[in-house]
Amino acid sequence: MSDKQLANTEPILDIRLYDQFGRLVRSTTAKNSIVQFNVSDLPNGIYFLRVYDGLSDEPETQTIIVKH
Repeated sequence: MSDKQLANTEPILDIRLYDQFGRLVRSTTAKNSIVQFNVSDLPNGIYFLRVYDGLSDEPETQTIIVKH
């Protein structure tokens, strides 16, 4: 693969949602798109969304609060 092809290749993202106890509750992969998780069946609480891009050692992490 040429350098130009590598530059245009979007990484495949590994997206995971964990509950406050560290249990995986949702996961998916995505490439250059919007991802939505249905949380209507999850109990109220704090969750952690972790996005692994395969390039960085650490995932990007965001805190999600579910309140119905």
